[in-house]
Amino acid sequence: MSQSDSFAEHSSALLSPPTSRGGHSDASDSEASKPLAFKQPPPEILLDILEFALPPTVFLDASLACGPLSAWCLAQRTKKSLILVCKCWREIGTPLLYRKIHFRHIGQVAALLSTLQGNTRLGEMIMDIKMSCHVMSQCFVMFDDALQHILGMSPNATRLSLSMGIRDLIGIRNLLVPSTRQYDLQKCKSLTILSLFFDTCDKDYVKYLTLEHLQEFQITVIWSYLHKLDFLDEIARNWNLPCLCRFTMYEWRPKPSQVSQYLKFLDAHSKRLTTLPITAPLDREYAVEPLLHSQSVQSVLDRCHALEHLALFPLMTEFVGSHEPLLDTQNIQILPDHCSSPMHGRSLSHKTLRWMDIRATWHPSAPDPNVIQVSWKSQCFPQLQAIRLLDWALLRTTGPRLHLVIPPDSVRHHETLQWHFPGVHVQHDAGHIYKRDMDYVSSYGATCAGYESFRNIVNAGVDSMSRDFDYDSDDETFESVSSASLIQHMTARREI
Repeated sequence: MSQSDSFAEHSSALLSPPTSRGGHSDASDSEASKPLAFKQPPPEILLDILEFALPPTVFLDASLACGPLSAWCLAQRTKKSLILVCKCWREIGTPLLYRKIHFRHIGQVAALLSTLQGNTRLGEMIMDIKMSCHVMSQCFVMFDDALQHILGMSPNATRLSLSMGIRDLIGIRNLLVPSTRQYDLQKCKSLTILSLFFDTCDKDYVKYLTLEHLQEFQITVIWSYLHKLDFLDEIARNWNLPCLCRFTMYEWRPKPSQVSQYLKFLDAHSKRLTTLPITAPLDREYAVEPLLHSQSVQSVLDRCHALEHLALFPLMTEFVGSHEPLLDTQNIQILPDHCSSPMHGRSLSHKTLRWMDIRATWHPSAPDPNVIQVSWKSQCFPQLQAIRLLDWALLRTTGPRLHLVIPPDSVRHHETLQWHFPGVHVQHDAGHIYKRDMDYVSSYGATCAGYESFRNIVNAGVDSMSRDFDYDSDDETFESVSSASLIQHMTARREI
């Protein structure tokens, strides 16, 4: 019964004529005295409702450079507001707060460890751990010890991402960061996704390791043109990855011949690979319009017999301070002619490849992927179903996993899928994924020093639900946003 119906019934009972005994009926009096009942939806339905009130995490940039008004900070405040509605919402919404842990301050590591030691049930909620803050040398011992304990207290963690010290320190010109160190990943018995972020890497740190359940392995290398990728050879020899089916290798400013260093790794671990994103190798003979180096791509395809999904990341310009990709839509438009031309050697071909994603600068006059698809399918891709162009501007926010989070078959022809939340507006048409009004993405490189405030290592943490401070906003004076007002504006709609 709705509240208006109950009120109408209650009013009619008060105005009803007296009974033959000169009074109101006892049934009407007892019915009117009952409190209005409000029934909660089933927990699984309420959980779905709360999840739809939050934007997809792939579109959220947790970098401190985005400031306290970023979409990531808004989503964090929404999560904290939802669990304060009532006891029922707290029980159901708390896993949403701890499901994905993102360390943005070194102090948050110790704070989370303290929280988990006080309530071990929270550790069972953790499924995703991401580290994106700089770890100073004097904090290595504390960090290693705390992270090992957190991994041991998170039995259900299936994803670990280690990416320390690059994004938020991008303006620093002279910074010595020790080589990436090996963590005890054997403790993560159920680990299925591993993401490593290197600015330097010493191959001597690669030790013997077996990850029986690992399905996805992602490596991001910064300034790879300054370093060799010898660690890939060591991983190929020393790591046992029996279930690996998705491997991502993204390089920012690589050497021209860097793709050849992938081959030993692929020889060892490509048996089950179905998805392979790599940095697009370009033919450097074309200075004005550098084109895809088809021979390098083909050498990769030849080693992945079960491959179904290939993604090509853009190669970045070599000018200091420039953030533009060399592979733009004009280059993509003539890719079929280039790859099928006899003067450029062997044409691209693969028997099982079904989808191809290409990241490049997007504009309304971008080429129709269907035209490329028809041309390439006529060449030597008998199973090719679709080619997508992914907006390069999304790369800095979504990271290299966008093609996995949004599969190629998410929309059919003539369909449009939109994600529209505060600070996020992404559209997926057939053949294109591009940003619309994600304004904080384009201003990523802006100076945001005013937003950042350094805190005592003891006070910083991700478990401050019961405190008045909001550490995720990077501004303790920022008022918490009402969950009701946010939910009112958060919509994800599908237009056909």
